[in-house]
Amino acid sequence: MGKIIAIASHKGGVGKTTLCLNLGVSLAQKGNKVLLIDADPQGALTLGSQLRQITSKGLAQLLRGTLYEDDIVKQAGKRSLFIVGNGVETLDDLFFLQEEGDKGNVGPAIKEMSIGFDYILIDTQTGLHPPLFQLMGHVDSVLLPCTCQAGTIQTMPLFLKWMQRVRAAHNNDLQLEGLVLTMVDNHDRCGAEVRAEILKAFPAELFFNTEIPLLPSFAMAALHGVPVALLQNAPGANQAIDALAAELEARQTLARNESL
Repeated sequence: MGKIIAIASHKGGVGKTTLCLNLGVSLAQKGNKVLLIDADPQGALTLGSQLRQITSKGLAQLLRGTLYEDDIVKQAGKRSLFIVGNGVETLDDLFFLQEEGDKGNVGPAIKEMSIGFDYILIDTQTGLHPPLFQLMGHVDSVLLPCTCQAGTIQTMPLFLKWMQRVRAAHNNDLQLEGLVLTMVDNHDRCGAEVRAEILKAFPAELFFNTEIPLLPSFAMAALHGVPVALLQNAPGANQAIDALAAELEARQTLARNESL
């Protein structure tokens, strides 16, 4: 079983889905077998990856028992990248998936699907809510994207306390994979000052060294529903994502060596 990582945020607009999709593509390009799962009833990853052109089925149908894992796990092109959509086709499906999250049924289903993959990246619903609390009971770690905004300093401790409560309740092994600064604009003086304050406010070891810059190529890729790796002129975006993927792999390797 591979490493199950929930990409989560208590705030919207931090690039969570963009990070999930592009990081998954980069890890797959490095030779890993990767599974991306859209656990958000609103389906940002499903839409952002153009999965609906292949199938509209996914987690909702699996949890209803009308489809099996093999029916909903779809390969993305010729890569070792696979995607599972949320399966929300109707408003009833949306409510059903939300209810299943509340009951704690989504996490075990994802864990069953994770066999045979190196990395499982889950795009979660934004916010602090019961479905996320339940889901965190079945993942190995949480990767937390955050932007260089003043509110990050005030609200981040709440998320970290939330994780501590999950550990105490039902997942003592839950780890913080790390904080990733996203949408970093080096030309924004105010943003640069906030970035410096964020880096001072939390221990350095919590942060990935790689930061994801604010670049038009990410918006362009999202507009067309493709990862930045498929754009012809996006060297800066690809370089940042690839560096983050390499850093994640290095952390995994280090953790394995330390456990020997």
